[in-house]
Amino acid sequence: MPTRNAVSWIEMIDGFARSGDLVTARRTFNEVPFELKNVVTWTVMIDGYARKGEMEGARLLFEDMPQRNFFVWSSMISGYCKIGNVKEARAIFDRVPVRNLVTVSIKRLNPWLTGTVKLSG
Repeated sequence: MPTRNAVSWIEMIDGFARSGDLVTARRTFNEVPFELKNVVTWTVMIDGYARKGEMEGARLLFEDMPQRNFFVWSSMISGYCKIGNVKEARAIFDRVPVRNLVTVSIKRLNPWLTGTVKLSG
């Protein structure tokens, strides 16, 4: 590809992550030029880790992320729930800076999620 822009980097990272190749996705993420690495680039990489349940990698990037959007908060919460770690999901949820209809809905689901984890655990 002769010219890469933010969109092409994001699509490459997302493609590798969705195919399960997080090593190549992360390598590609690390190669993104600083001026092209934006909130979406970070979110796609973090979401890739979270979808695979690799929350340690997701958390490291999340904590280093300079700016966060709704989607990355949601990916982190969902990732922790997916692996059954409702305590960490709640800890991330409690850090969400802006409360809106979606975050309030997630909060209302918390007792149900906790019960589900207890029943399945």
